[in-house]
Amino acid sequence: MRRVETVPILLVLAAAACAAGGPLLIGPERQLFVDDYLIASTDLRRRVHAVEKYAGNPILLPVKPWEGQYALLYGTVLRDEEEGVWKMWYSTMHHFRYIQNIFPESTYLCYAVSRDGIRWEKPSLGLIDYRGSRENNIVFQAHDDPALKISGILDAVSILKDDRDPDRSRRYKMMIWHHNQRLVDGKWVYRLEQPYGMGHYVAFSPDGLRWRELPDPVFPYNPVRDTMTTMWDPRAGQYVAFVKQQVDGKRARFLSESADFLHWTPPTRMLAADAQDSPAVELYNNTGFYYQGMYLGLLTVFHPEPKDNIYLDIQLISSRDGRHWQRPGDRSPIIPAGRRDIDWDFGFQSPASGPPVRVGGELWFYYSGRSYRHPVTGQGREPNHGAIGLAKLRLDGFVSMDAGQEGGYLVTRPFKLADAGLYLNADAARGELRVEVLDETGKPVPGFARAGSEPVRASSVRHLARWGRGSSLAALKGRTVMLKFYLRNASLYSFAIDSNP
Repeated sequence: MRRVETVPILLVLAAAACAAGGPLLIGPERQLFVDDYLIASTDLRRRVHAVEKYAGNPILLPVKPWEGQYALLYGTVLRDEEEGVWKMWYSTMHHFRYIQNIFPESTYLCYAVSRDGIRWEKPSLGLIDYRGSRENNIVFQAHDDPALKISGILDAVSILKDDRDPDRSRRYKMMIWHHNQRLVDGKWVYRLEQPYGMGHYVAFSPDGLRWRELPDPVFPYNPVRDTMTTMWDPRAGQYVAFVKQQVDGKRARFLSESADFLHWTPPTRMLAADAQDSPAVELYNNTGFYYQGMYLGLLTVFHPEPKDNIYLDIQLISSRDGRHWQRPGDRSPIIPAGRRDIDWDFGFQSPASGPPVRVGGELWFYYSGRSYRHPVTGQGREPNHGAIGLAKLRLDGFVSMDAGQEGGYLVTRPFKLADAGLYLNADAARGELRVEVLDETGKPVPGFARAGSEPVRASSVRHLARWGRGSSLAALKGRTVMLKFYLRNASLYSFAIDSNP
């Protein structure tokens, strides 16, 4: 964060910002303080907020025979406004096979639906045979060829509902990782050769249930590894795949782009562990999504040391262009691991691919947890289970700029005022927040000074800023201004410039 103590320095910064590229162009999107992009100067503290895990977790458990011991979000959750339901695609696995390599049963991608995002049903779809019956909710299975002694395992899964594609048979798009195994001397072992080479495959569906998979992986194994998610980038008009490769022998994150979900650019480095991490930390997986004019994502971070406390937690990442990413704040987890040997999600967490779902003034995140430690070299796999949970966050509540009893301020960079309303997402229930409007020289605009600002002394995700004596921002529309926020015992999450009530 930029910290200054005197108005002259503030004016220099503001003037430099204008000279460098003119005032910012701010649309009606809510403006978050995840990074320093909006900030000219401040003495506030940036805080990354952890989600609140739903008290009724886990919300989906593996209880069907074909689910084995795992119901996992290597998968996707979305609220389908067109159909009025929530949809979930989740992975299953029998840990007996995964641990011992002796249980010759396919892993599955299953489908669940909900009316409220909390209570989930597993419909009987009649699509995939399981032990002589199609009365199940399976929509996709791993490669299986008894004649060639081939049996696969599904891993990372990411699904997009894509209403932009004129080909309705491609309305749903999936990328999915196949670990393919062969029976050799009575034991299932990994093999890379064709057919069914290891890697990320793509598949298409008109309804999210009936899938057509292409025969060859779009990302063959090595250097690309297993974990992956995808997103649609509305700015670039491209699909993006976030994939795993290694940097200096450690897991790291790379990204690739595609115009058609079939042909992908060579992955380029996105994020790797650095000097701010402990030496053993690796970056295991990540999601990305377009959010209010910028990009956010969830980064799964692997902590393999010490050996008696191995865990994965989930941290926040951000980007302004979708290509250059950073890890905000102090890298504290946004979805922390549960308590060791107590909670169902203490060891191995993974978020659903895609964005959180907005429900009123909250963002809902879906994730899976496992009650075991991720294995490392020399450590045997432990008996375990995996289930799916829900976590909630205040709208725009990823990061706040905070002040204590001593108070503090934040000044934005200059921007052109494009609308007549200023709405604040802030928690000042135990303190106070005021805002004034500054001109390009850093002086308060008459009628919009701090003294005339109505104080905010409540918590709201959309509080209309007001000034006394009938001052209206409509009079300033089109002018270049800066906002100066004054906080005491308060947190500022975002602001928006628009005229909607």
